[in-house]
Amino acid sequence: MSKSTAFLLSIGGTVLVIGLLLATLATVAAAALLIFGGPVLDGF
Repeated sequence: MSKSTAFLLSIGGTVLVIGLLLATLATVAAAALLIFGGPVLDGF
């Protein structure tokens, strides 16, 4: 495997991991908004 291929694979893996982290955070944030946001918004 050439160096450029390994370089691209490492970048792709990093982007994939960051994407998964962001997706997880977005899911958790959405769940938190659904759970906690409803009563809070009703309070106003």
